[in-house]
Amino acid sequence: MSKNAIFIKEHEVYSYFKEAGINVPRHLLVHDHLEDTKGEFFKNQEEVVIKGIASDLWHKSDEGALFFEKFDQSIVNNIIKRAGENLRKKYPDISFLVCEKIKMAQAKGMPTEAFLSFKKDNLLGMIINFGIGGLYAELWSENITDKIKQWSLNLTNPLEAFEDFKKHLIGKIWLGNIRQGKALTNEKIMQDFFKAVWDIGYRLEKEGVDLLEVNPVVLDELGDPVILDGVGQKMFNQSLPCFRAHDANKLLNPQKIAIAGVSEKANSFGRKILENLLTSKISSENLKIIKPATEEFLGVKCFSDITTLKKDPVDVLILALPAAKTVDTLTALIEQGAGADFVYIVAGGIGDGADKEKYADKIKNTLEVKRKTGAWTPGIIGPNSLGIILGPLQVNTLFISPQRLPITFHEKGNTALVSQSGAFLITRLSSEPNLPVKYGFAIGSQLDIKASQMLALISKDDDIKIFGFYFEGFEASDALAFSRVAKRLIEQGKHVVLYKGGRSLSGMKAASGHTGAMASDYELLHKTFSRCGIIWADTLGEFSGFLSLLGAYPDLKKAQSVITITNAGFEAVVCADYLGEVVNKHANKVLTSISNAQGFEKLLADSGLSGLVSISNPLDLTPMAGEEVFLRSVELLSLEKDVIILSIVPFTEKLNALDCSSTSEFVSLLARIRFASGKKLIVVVDAGELYEGYRQAFEKQKFPVFCSIEKPMIILKKLFV
Repeated sequence: MSKNAIFIKEHEVYSYFKEAGINVPRHLLVHDHLEDTKGEFFKNQEEVVIKGIASDLWHKSDEGALFFEKFDQSIVNNIIKRAGENLRKKYPDISFLVCEKIKMAQAKGMPTEAFLSFKKDNLLGMIINFGIGGLYAELWSENITDKIKQWSLNLTNPLEAFEDFKKHLIGKIWLGNIRQGKALTNEKIMQDFFKAVWDIGYRLEKEGVDLLEVNPVVLDELGDPVILDGVGQKMFNQSLPCFRAHDANKLLNPQKIAIAGVSEKANSFGRKILENLLTSKISSENLKIIKPATEEFLGVKCFSDITTLKKDPVDVLILALPAAKTVDTLTALIEQGAGADFVYIVAGGIGDGADKEKYADKIKNTLEVKRKTGAWTPGIIGPNSLGIILGPLQVNTLFISPQRLPITFHEKGNTALVSQSGAFLITRLSSEPNLPVKYGFAIGSQLDIKASQMLALISKDDDIKIFGFYFEGFEASDALAFSRVAKRLIEQGKHVVLYKGGRSLSGMKAASGHTGAMASDYELLHKTFSRCGIIWADTLGEFSGFLSLLGAYPDLKKAQSVITITNAGFEAVVCADYLGEVVNKHANKVLTSISNAQGFEKLLADSGLSGLVSISNPLDLTPMAGEEVFLRSVELLSLEKDVIILSIVPFTEKLNALDCSSTSEFVSLLARIRFASGKKLIVVVDAGELYEGYRQAFEKQKFPVFCSIEKPMIILKKLFV
């Protein structure tokens, strides 16, 4: 056990539960021997359990500190004396609990003992774990898939936990929801139990308890839960980081920017950043360069050091300096008490695997000392920050030339993309230029400003509806803070999409090496974030797909019905495999209106498709359908369907897919139907490079476009299911 921990003994565990209204065994705490007056507490020959308790005594049975006897005062005292002599050398503070032996409810051939623990997670705060307990817990757990239920105390409520518990094997056994099972308790008792568990959790969190384990929890013959064995530990001298409130407008709409580290060398990072800034809407008069012995560089005024920023502060200071100079410059800025609202640190070697000088610790200590006194400090983004994209101002601070990475600025975009990895940000910007990304941030190692703070700051722009995050690790307790901010935004109808890198041990190690990311429990984060409504992307393709679909249609999740129109049989089959009846549960018929159905029958007859096309979902128009059939089909179906997936295999001669003017007219007419109906149209063009122009024609009209039917199907299934 850590030197900063206080051991919680079993009788203290009992107190937590008893005060919350959960049953514990009758028990007596005995130090040396059981006094005569205490003998009245138990009936003669009553079955009791005698337990040794001491600091760091986690497993009583392994240490010879657990005894089962029929109560007799002299026998109990002899056991206490003999066991005390054996245990006192290793456990100087040994004492004993004499407890009644609980008569447990049993289910023949099935486990009935449960495990319950409260554990402070470094990322998510207090986590409540529940699973199979008792001596054979591991054996039983090997044979079930749903081994343990995990709930975040602050992001889950007792009723949600109870509903989850009902799906677990222990829940099914206790409530009699297994074949030929007899209920050992009832739902009301268990709902009250979980309410009490949450009350205990809040108390433990408030008191700084790091861990409390109970194994087992059993049911007595009346069906009431009883706590049998438990231990824990409480940490002390825990300090929390100090944070400063920041002005989001200075981050999203900076009017003055300074940069340090500009060199005459053509390919230096600082010069690349400056050259990109000079193409923005920020005038050169509002740019400053910190460059000693230079009056002007590329038309921008230079200053010898950062002291000038104290009198004339900027919104953003970019430090494109080596690690050591970065630390010195940042320290000087903090000490002078003014100069920039936000500082971007470009350099690596601070807080990552290459930080041998412990630069990150020096910066953190400086910030902590100042913030504890209420002194001014900037908000720091990075280190290892590749840069930012601000659409409205056409600001690009990436140290990559526009020849290698042309940026499409979406001044009225509804999406923000935040990445811990700079490479992830730029590859998305390059490969997905049509994503309506208004803001893009590569925030690196999160030395100061964390993921949750970035989410909160960007959310100040109410036009942002989709928040895309790529993260390899969350800093201490920030996953909980991130979840809370995300949950608030999701309740407002916005979307938070996350791809979590560093899932495997090797991935965690790699992430730690280049961004200093903290390893995390992937499954726990997945469950907790998903419960909050955060969209969890399992693949990079899914991540881009979610941003594409939701960027085009932010209210997509409100849709009640989906239909696919295609001209290829296999696409129809694949679509049916993915969606089944789930998405279409509110619309069993393709067209419910008689007049609409008759109109569709006429369309098929006029097109020579009667007898070839069955009016079903998915709707396979066959390769015999041309543009006019597709247009009329979309028009008719948009009268009743919310989402229409138009999946085109363009090889048929019936489609003018290689004729630019015909394609442009076809796509424009589809866009008009979408605008007039207000419905959501998703396009799939399943073909090779020859048809890239065909695909791009749809993208120009801001349709979300995919290259295979499978991709939107996976995304829609996740959104709706």
